[in-house]
Amino acid sequence: MKILQINNFHYPRGGADRVYLDTIDLLQNNGFWVSCFSTLNERNESRGSNSFFVKDMNLRNASGMIEKLKFASRFVKNTEAITQLKALIKLEKPDIAHLHIFQSRLSTPIIDVLKNAGIPIVMTVHEYKIICPVYTCLDGNGNICEDCAGGNYMPAILKKCNQQSYIQSALSAYECWLRDNTCSWTEGIDYFIFPSQFIRNKHLQYYPELQDKSKVVYNFLDLNQYIPEYSPGNYDLYFGRLSPEKGISTLIEAYRDLPDNPLCILGEGPSEVEMRDKLNQFPDATHIQLQGYLKGNELTDKIKNARFVIVPSEWYENNPRSIIEAQALGKPVIGADIGGIPELIQSGINGAIFISGDTFSLQKTVLELAAKNYSKLSTNARAAAEQKFSARDHLAELKNIYSNLWKK
Repeated sequence: MKILQINNFHYPRGGADRVYLDTIDLLQNNGFWVSCFSTLNERNESRGSNSFFVKDMNLRNASGMIEKLKFASRFVKNTEAITQLKALIKLEKPDIAHLHIFQSRLSTPIIDVLKNAGIPIVMTVHEYKIICPVYTCLDGNGNICEDCAGGNYMPAILKKCNQQSYIQSALSAYECWLRDNTCSWTEGIDYFIFPSQFIRNKHLQYYPELQDKSKVVYNFLDLNQYIPEYSPGNYDLYFGRLSPEKGISTLIEAYRDLPDNPLCILGEGPSEVEMRDKLNQFPDATHIQLQGYLKGNELTDKIKNARFVIVPSEWYENNPRSIIEAQALGKPVIGADIGGIPELIQSGINGAIFISGDTFSLQKTVLELAAKNYSKLSTNARAAAEQKFSARDHLAELKNIYSNLWKK
């Protein structure tokens, strides 16, 4: 069976991109023929051929109104992507197309290209773009918002939800309106994979017609590459993007009053300077350290040597890779009660849940979990990873979905 994997980025820019790249490896290592369609970038990984990849674009980097308008038109209809995808299909004749995040850069009209070629389409829904023009369900002030979910995208403009800009918010709203009125995802895509029960339920709330053509399939890891460490380290750990919706400010506020519980924060992002400034205001909080961005073995070692991994998100997280990696390495996770996080953690068994955005709740949860039997928490964390996130089970789910669509 020939599978075409499609994603905006061909390098690990975020969690969804890692899932896309890992899926390519998983399929190729198990006898599938895989081709890829994405954008060109010097950071692209070597998986597959990039012969048909298209030029990347970033509206924020455009200089001058003419260039901005040119980029904007490509966001809603990327003619280069359409042409290149048609050429790829003609040459490689894929049996199934598997979409990840493709909107804006590759643009929604590629759905029509695939449908006109008679290729069944699967989509892994990593975010909320179907119901939110800016894909996060956060308004311009960072508050949880579902005002656009019914198909009226004017609130996104009025609230300046994209980069606090009327122009960029209007572009995002127009992209969704055009999609709904030309090549609706809900009609054009044959099957939806949701990486958490939360994100599936949220989409079914507004699009109940997806009930019979979707299911929950958690993201995965090659667990053989993750050797757990069942003893507690001497610090707690946050690793991931440093941005407001990740709850880093709440995390720092909570640990400021927990001087006997060292905290290490790893990552980079738009909130990094703000977080460093915040820590500078607390000269007594020397037990809290921002240590920059790590990856690969350095990051793995940092996780293995931690006590708890903290996921303090304040937005609708889907299936956070930080939880998957932490549990695979035997680390109990303390997570906020928001999005898909609670379905991955059994409080008191393999970690704990606290009230999102609540400093006191996080403090209380840390202290309560520290009093429990660490060995049991740790072994249960690894067991949870083996139950939910194995590559073998994920492959079986993909095979079943692909085969059912191929036979139709």
